Amino acid sequence: MAAVAIEHPDHRDQLYDLFVHSVKDFAIFLLDDGGRILTWNEGGHRVLGYTEAEIKDRHLSIFYTPEDNAESVVEKELKTAKETGCASDDRWLIHKDGRRVWVSGVTVWLHNTEPACYGKIIRDQTEARKKEERIETLNNSLHEKIRELERFEDATVGRELRMIELKREMERLTEKVRMLESKQ
Repeated sequence: MAAVAIEHPDHRDQLYDLFVHSVKDFAIFLLDDGGRILTWNEGGHRVLGYTEAEIKDRHLSIFYTPEDNAESVVEKELKTAKETGCASDDRWLIHKDGRRVWVSGVTVWLHNTEPACYGKIIRDQTEARKKEERIETLNNSLHEKIRELERFEDATVGRELRMIELKREMERLTEKVRMLESKQ
């Protein structure tokens, strides 16, 4: 099948919009220079729970945890994107229903647009994060069990070594007693 040339800008824009709105596993949206949400896709609704009507013109900080907002994480992220071209982040965000969602994403500074704005793409990685945390918990538990076994082994081996030393000392003393008895 031959590739179709997309020459007309309107057609290209329509295809791009169709593509962005068809993506369900990634939230893809634009932010103005101040961090307010300009566009929204179905993936944003799926990942963070808001419809476009509910979230449009709201500030990006609505998704961030109270701890991250207290540390001005949004402002730092936008500043990094503006200075370096992009800012990657992996963090907990707050879903509309209040639960935390672990996301991996990137914010890109789109300086060649009028007006300049940011593009943001995030993906829900909550299940992967939970698996990582479970593996870490199991790994820590395993290491603790190994330390317990090592302590037990040290105690057991130490006791056995003391028993061997006591047996040798008892044999030595028994031999001395025999020698003393034989001299009498």
